Amino acid sequence: MTRLHEGQYHYTECGLDYIYLENGFEEKERRGETVYSIPNIEELNKAIARIIISSQQPLLGMDVRFIRSMMDLSQTCFAKLLGMTRDNIARMEAKAKRADPVSSSAQRLVRIAYAAYIEEDSMLAHIAHSLADYEEKKIAKELDLIKEDGGWSKFRSAA
Repeated sequence: MTRLHEGQYHYTECGLDYIYLENGFEEKERRGETVYSIPNIEELNKAIARIIISSQQPLLGMDVRFIRSMMDLSQTCFAKLLGMTRDNIARMEAKAKRADPVSSSAQRLVRIAYAAYIEEDSMLAHIAHSLADYEEKKIAKELDLIKEDGGWSKFRSAA
């Protein structure tokens, strides 16, 4: 975190170059140097992500990268979630200049995906986590289902 001017800090650790904090940080002296910390940084990052997806500002490559990181997904998994290729995601994220936003259709997909992801117990969150696990596990060849009062659900997966 770098100091911008008295009372305001440029928060670049999140990967976004346009975030400035008015408060919510601590300034400390350590070994003769001034260091800064942010208590509950996860809460701050979630707030930034919510503001980004609800903003009418075009999404930039750095915004897409930040949103993807908030979902804890690789480029490959994020691409699968959005119905794109990993190369599409890599190209979007490479557009780091503020004047070069990603396509409007990609912006809608990213915004909708994150909005659904943060909903408690959302199906998209489960899908995203499954995709993240996909890279580490084998694909199930059998799927056993069980009918319960609430309908059909997965009973167990066999490899």
